[in-house]
Amino acid sequence: MSKPSFDVLIIGGGVVGLSIMRELLSYTMTVGLLEKHDDVCSGVSKANSGIIHAGFDDNPGSLRARFAPQGSMDFKKLDDELHFGYREIGSLVLARTDSDTKILKALQARGRENGVSGLSILEKSELYRIEPALQENFIAALYAKNSGIVSPYEFGIALAENCVKNGAYIGLDQAVKAIEYKSGVYHVQTETDTFTSKLLINTAGLHADSISRMLGINTPQIHPRKGSYIVFNRGTGSLVNHVLFPIPQETGKGVLVTPTFHGNLMIGPNAIDIDSKEDVSTTEEEIEDLLSKAERIVTNIPYTMAIKTFAGLRPKIAGGDFSLREAQEGFFECSGIASPGLTSAPAIARYVCSHFVALHMKLEKNHTFDPYRAPYSQPQYKRTFLSPKQANEESKIPISESDCMICRCEQIRRSTIIHALDAGLSLRTPEALARRTRAGFGFCQGNFCRTRVETIIHEYHTSKKNSFSPEKDTTFQQNSSRVPASFIRKQNR
Repeated sequence: MSKPSFDVLIIGGGVVGLSIMRELLSYTMTVGLLEKHDDVCSGVSKANSGIIHAGFDDNPGSLRARFAPQGSMDFKKLDDELHFGYREIGSLVLARTDSDTKILKALQARGRENGVSGLSILEKSELYRIEPALQENFIAALYAKNSGIVSPYEFGIALAENCVKNGAYIGLDQAVKAIEYKSGVYHVQTETDTFTSKLLINTAGLHADSISRMLGINTPQIHPRKGSYIVFNRGTGSLVNHVLFPIPQETGKGVLVTPTFHGNLMIGPNAIDIDSKEDVSTTEEEIEDLLSKAERIVTNIPYTMAIKTFAGLRPKIAGGDFSLREAQEGFFECSGIASPGLTSAPAIARYVCSHFVALHMKLEKNHTFDPYRAPYSQPQYKRTFLSPKQANEESKIPISESDCMICRCEQIRRSTIIHALDAGLSLRTPEALARRTRAGFGFCQGNFCRTRVETIIHEYHTSKKNSFSPEKDTTFQQNSSRVPASFIRKQNR
């Protein structure tokens, strides 16, 4: 059965597509979004550093330099409305030599040209006062006050839930198979449905080139670049107080050391150009390389608290900048949105709205638009946790009870799981619930709570009389793995 026609249809449910959708919903129009995975933010937006960049390191005049400083200034207001979790903690680019210090000054000048405020050069004494865990050989740093941290997939989830609340259609498991443009209307075919829309926006990430070519559009080929990470248990993020960057390299900003929004320590990413757009594996050699680079930045890395490694892919195109264009009448292409794509997403959304949608239809404010979304629970880094013994006792409460402790590591109760299931998207997997509630993101990585979460999902959909069948592959954290043997060696030094 065909879905209703839309004024605007978006292909790709990452942070860029969802930001555009929310911006459009503030006007009176019908908006739909198609995502090929079983949840939003399951591609590029799912596995990245979660850094909101100040915008000092992109070449002036580029789209990246234009949108990153604009977007970074939006996140405080967005978090006030959507409660996805954002902290402005500042970043430091670290210099060891006089030639490195010259690079810091060049980055500072570039940032000022890009309109970035809050940039200053810190001398050694001030640097070690605010970051005592640094190795001893740094002499200066570029401090960017406006840099922050966010959980990238939680940002996307918050956008999606707010869009659904405001009447949008989000179709999950809707991989696009063909697109036809006839009589001024786009017909988008998936395996199960055909959707029609006056305007079409392509935000398909790694596969944006394939989507455009369905219409015969000659578009830049997207090349995947893999970045691997190491994550440590909750609480380890207190080792550092800022996002710590080395001097940037040609392939990117380098391996960083940062706290996550929820208080984990995270190291990564590297930058490896690969052929596959699906390969998110990590190797022991890659993890060893990340560790060696992180050890040059900080001391006292808590090896025994490492809980997982994972990898994400970034879409790269020739020239390295974003590609934003109306590729044919009524079809807008967003391609090559790699870092700082997360930071730039709010500004890209405004650009697409004003430089594309507004040219094809009159924009009238939607006075019923509600920008607010309630949080699931208090952020992890602010919470007071029960003792492991008490958490274990409360996990023995019947699973049907609202206050049953479902996840002992992250101390997530049944009520939080139900809140996520009630939020408007049809969630079917433990991974989707983990991204919303963190049940399964703790030290045991879901070994205790996974079957409990699966039971709740099944009972929830059964009670709602929704069709439900277990996923064929319910491997928890599909793009992550347990810590490799290299950590054992580190721990025994």
